Amino acid sequence: MSATPEITALASSTISGEDSAETEATGQQPARPDLEPSSAPELGVTPHTIADTAATDSAATDTAATDTAATDSAAGERDQRSGQRPPRPGPRQVGRRLRRPARTALLTLHVIVSVGWNGVAFAQLALASTAAADANLRHAAYELMHVIDRTLDIPLALLTLITGIVMSVGTKWGLLRHWWIVAKLAITVVAVISGGAVVRTLIVSADHATRGATTAAPTQAIALIVCACAMNVLFITATVLSTAKPWGRTPRGTREITTALVPAG
Repeated sequence: MSATPEITALASSTISGEDSAETEATGQQPARPDLEPSSAPELGVTPHTIADTAATDSAATDTAATDTAATDSAAGERDQRSGQRPPRPGPRQVGRRLRRPARTALLTLHVIVSVGWNGVAFAQLALASTAAADANLRHAAYELMHVIDRTLDIPLALLTLITGIVMSVGTKWGLLRHWWIVAKLAITVVAVISGGAVVRTLIVSADHATRGATTAAPTQAIALIVCACAMNVLFITATVLSTAKPWGRTPRGTREITTALVPAG
């Protein structure tokens, strides 16, 4: 019975030796319960979890960027197929424009008076030609030309000039921003001055020269026909300019549009 403790000690030493040999063979330390990582961390966050989350966020960001690029590319393809260009920022409004009802009313008035003025020029040409061709109607034709000049020609000329200027200033076209408006303004001014200073003087002098029993054509007959033809050419040219609107902007209009496109500040 006294050998039992020795045998037990010998067995323990043998088992410890085997464990040491096994540890040396595998190159690993024996497992220690107090140093093993907890299988359930307190916050549930491990380095692997953080890395996976970052990778997921990066993938989601790349996916969103790819979707945005694809959407922009599809929109650009649709615009290209439909022939539409993306909207471009326009210039700031220069000056103050008329409201739509006022603009419509003023445009209607301008068309009426300008067409009426052109009609008066055609009537003057017809009467001047009649006076030069028919001696019996000569004085009556000149008298009628004088009446038309006093009652219709001068008021229609002034109304055409005033409404044209107001229309230009109160709309996007401007008074001196486009060449076709400058040309129309020059034509109107020339027609007003020549009609009041030249044509009216010729009509009055022809009317006085044909009073009485004389049947000879006055010296003003041919001049009145030429002036009436010139007036009609001017009015037709102004109508063509209003329809075609050629030649683009003037230097002043170009400067204004360039200034308006520059961002403030």
